Amino acid sequence: MKLTLDALLVLDAIHQQGSFAAAAEALHRVPSAITYSMKKLEQDLGVALFDRAGHRAKLTESGQFLLAEGRHLLNTATELENQVNKVSKGWEVELTIAVANMLPVDGFLQLINQFYQQQSGTHIKLLSEVYGGTW
Repeated sequence: MKLTLDALLVLDAIHQQGSFAAAAEALHRVPSAITYSMKKLEQDLGVALFDRAGHRAKLTESGQFLLAEGRHLLNTATELENQVNKVSKGWEVELTIAVANMLPVDGFLQLINQFYQQQSGTHIKLLSEVYGGTW
C-alpha cells in the first residue's frame, strides 16, 4: 500500500498549521522529515499534491481531495483505536436485547438513546420477541 496513516496525518497537519515548518513543529519532527514525507507520497501516488509555484505550497485539487478523504480515514482509525481500548477494558462490542412483544418499546428506546449518549461505542441490537406458553 502506498498510502499510510502517517502521511495523511502529516498532510492534515500541513493544512491545519498553514506551512510545512509549522506542521513539523506541531508533530515534533524536523521540517526535512515533513518535506520528505510529502515528496515520497507524491512520488508513490504519481500526483502533485502541492503547487509550489508561489511563496507558500498550496494544495492542488488532488491534494484537497486526498486531504478530505484522508480525514475520514484518520477519524476512522482514531475511532478504531478508541474502540480497541474500550474492549480491552471490558466494554462489549455488541449487546443484544430481546424485548417481549407485550412490553412497550418506547421506554427501551429512551434508555438506548441515553446509553448511546455515553458514547461507549457498544452497538445495541434490539429484538422484539413473541413469547408463547401459559403464565
